Amino acid sequence: MLYKLTRKVVYNVMWLFYPLLLAIKRDKSIWVFGGKFNKYYDNVKYMFEYVHEHEDTIRAIWITGSKELKKELEAKGYEVKLRYSLSGLYYAAKAGAYLYSFEPNDINLWLRKGALQLNLWHGVGLKKIGNDVSHGLNSFMFDPKTPKQKVISRLHSPQMLDRSFYMLSTSKTMQEIYSKAFLLPKEQVIIEGYPRLKPFYDDSPKPKEWMGFDNVAIYMPTFRDNDPLFLKKAIPDPEALNEHCKRNNLLFLFKLHPITPIEDSNQFEGYSNLKVLPHFGDIHETIKHTDILITDYSSILIDYAVLKKPILIYAYDYEHYKANNRDFYFDFDDITGGKQLINFDQLMKGVATAQEHQIPGERLFDKFWEKDSENASQEISTWLKNKLDQKSSLS
Repeated sequence: MLYKLTRKVVYNVMWLFYPLLLAIKRDKSIWVFGGKFNKYYDNVKYMFEYVHEHEDTIRAIWITGSKELKKELEAKGYEVKLRYSLSGLYYAAKAGAYLYSFEPNDINLWLRKGALQLNLWHGVGLKKIGNDVSHGLNSFMFDPKTPKQKVISRLHSPQMLDRSFYMLSTSKTMQEIYSKAFLLPKEQVIIEGYPRLKPFYDDSPKPKEWMGFDNVAIYMPTFRDNDPLFLKKAIPDPEALNEHCKRNNLLFLFKLHPITPIEDSNQFEGYSNLKVLPHFGDIHETIKHTDILITDYSSILIDYAVLKKPILIYAYDYEHYKANNRDFYFDFDDITGGKQLINFDQLMKGVATAQEHQIPGERLFDKFWEKDSENASQEISTWLKNKLDQKSSLS
């Protein structure tokens, strides 16, 4: 209770000290890391583990608001600080580098001034983001039109005024997009692989409970801004899907986007060949062992292309999604090779005959991946140390 009260008080007054942070001498040997929703996943997790294990001159500290996560990570030997504890505030103000996969407030929004910030991001996407979002439920947050919208946007997301951070991209194509979407100079958008793809290169065994199936398919739809409980439209007859999977000796996994309400997947519980995976967690350690990916407009299809396995696009609501949620950077037919499953019957047929309905994954690989991700964490770490050395010599 005391920590929660302290957290509220500190957050509401911390912005007053933001301009004073330039007077604090940052320590280039201290790097702080943080995850969205106080979770431990995505690119930032793998960067943190790499730095902890391989960079002897760097002190890697995970910052979180979760006491449970702090206890869990400390049991593994990692250094963890609560975001609004005295030590958490101290290291957030002292650290030379901030690394995150979503926003700086995953570490500390108000104490980042003067640190080298690297946004590792969380997906090579097709959907428009940031300053490019022109319509949809929350578009005004990125592109406010009225005075009221501008006030709400700036109070809710003050970090959008910041142009001092660096951004990770995977190709020149994405470098162009991120530069425009986040209003960054191109030289602040670096091109490297994704740390979170490390499990793709590891030699780990397939889960024992999957061994009896001929194929394992995983359905990973993106979220819908205006229709969060969409799965009953996407999968109107779970019993029919389960029977179809039984006939084809196929396991059908569901992995929802983190902001999709978990209750939307309750309808799939209790079936022999349907399984819902945890809402959060390390999906890349799981999907490397699957045989088929089913998705829609999610960035996971770009990651999965690295595995060179069949990808099915289930776009039952394409026109509605495009009009009411997010527009796309690319022509959808071109990206998918025109191979889209547009209703539930086509989905079931496609799962059973994936080779016939898969999109041209090699086209995605060539377009979005310029560098190998196997050593991405090492490459990014080297870049960061060089950048901090340059910054230190200039100051």
